[in-house]
Amino acid sequence: YDATPEPKLVVAVGDCGCCSGGVFGESYAGCGRVANVLPVDVEITGCPPEPVELLRGILRAVQRVRNPSTTIPAHATAPLPTPPA
Repeated sequence: YDATPEPKLVVAVGDCGCCSGGVFGESYAGCGRVANVLPVDVEITGCPPEPVELLRGILRAVQRVRNPSTTIPAHATAPLPTPPA
């Protein structure tokens, strides 16, 4: 993550990555959810997530980079804001 140039986008996908870490949780072999290790820009829940939710989450992450001044929810299932005319 530190070696990645700006802009950095982290999209956590699936219930295991977004919520509790899934069946592995915070065990000796894992750190739990992605947000415990990296700053997450967008969370896409579901096990597995629907393809449209993946696209919606990626678009949300790109919108957050293109327009950082607006408040765009980090959860992918929230409706996307309409672009200005």
